[in-house]
Amino acid sequence: MKKRIKETFYKYRKWLAVPVYTLAVLIIYLVRNTLIYSYLNDSLNGDVYSILFSFFAIAGFVGVVYLCTSPFRKKEFKRVCEAVSLKNNKGEYARLISVCNDPYKAHGKIYKVQNRHINMEEFEKKLSLQSANNFYIYDMKYSQNAKLTLIYIIPRKFYKPTVISDSDSLIGQLDVRKIINCLVVGSTGSGKTVAIKIIISKIVKCHPNAKIWILDYKANDFKAFSNCPHYYSYMDCVQGVNDYYAAFKEQQSKGYAEEYNYLIVDEWASFIMSLDRKTSDSLKAHLSEILMLGRSYLFIPIIGQQTAMAELYPAGARSNFKMILSMGNISKEQKSMLFSEYRDQIAENNTTGEGYLLIDGRSRLERVRFEVKDFYKLDENIIRALQQ
Repeated sequence: MKKRIKETFYKYRKWLAVPVYTLAVLIIYLVRNTLIYSYLNDSLNGDVYSILFSFFAIAGFVGVVYLCTSPFRKKEFKRVCEAVSLKNNKGEYARLISVCNDPYKAHGKIYKVQNRHINMEEFEKKLSLQSANNFYIYDMKYSQNAKLTLIYIIPRKFYKPTVISDSDSLIGQLDVRKIINCLVVGSTGSGKTVAIKIIISKIVKCHPNAKIWILDYKANDFKAFSNCPHYYSYMDCVQGVNDYYAAFKEQQSKGYAEEYNYLIVDEWASFIMSLDRKTSDSLKAHLSEILMLGRSYLFIPIIGQQTAMAELYPAGARSNFKMILSMGNISKEQKSMLFSEYRDQIAENNTTGEGYLLIDGRSRLERVRFEVKDFYKLDENIIRALQQ
């Protein structure tokens, strides 16, 4: 009941200004000949009635302008719609009707828009691209028989990245139980390794029977797991890819999926480029096949590298990464390669542990931040799970 009252108040609170304003003016009119009025008039040595009436008249004018939504905001919304051709087959553009605060989100705004029968997917895709530097869309809903679209936005200066830690099973909007082929890109010091470790930590919690294959080419960042099964370092990583591929082919021959098998590769680019042509082509072909077919048999690669390069994957294989995570600040070329449609949304102000996450099937790019309270405990929990 209390929630319903709160929602009703926020929905109609603007219109409360009308009766309040009318009542205030009426009270001023009624008390014009009372002792209070006479006293104030004598004290201030002026026409109090005129002063108060003028004040409420001005306040009422401002209230009416506020109720009708700023014409400048409507004009700006129209400009955005025209820039991205957000219109129906009759050439009619979406129109902003009103704006109000979101009672459940700090700094959140709700845009009520006449959608002209334009679907929400097109709305979000086009508006997100155009408004990247101004605001972030965190939700959209239909209202009043789908004639109106409610767009929930937050100004970009108030938008904080989604925190990802090892305390739950979520990776942004996705539950780790549904994780898909993942590419993690980030330069040294960006937080890429920590991000991968947090993902591993979530996996071993939710899938205690899963097999984790770790290919640690540098024999450094994942060295703590060297005593765990299926750990390979430096040039042993060649054998690691072949062993993982052999396990995949064996499962494929059975024709059904059993337990999850996750392939964690650190510095795939450096590893592949260190090999001779024949060996690198063979391993790239193995990974390509797993990227395309492995998910059906619960074989999920999670590949980490400093930069994304098309030549590291056979033609078409890179498109099979259905989850892309970039850590730190990436170049314009990397933005175009990894987030072609969303590149204008990516800012250059990420600190260590911050980045952007794009998940296939979800039409919005999400800014994220990976947080760890105790790095030693994170490694310890993973080791304990892998050695069971």
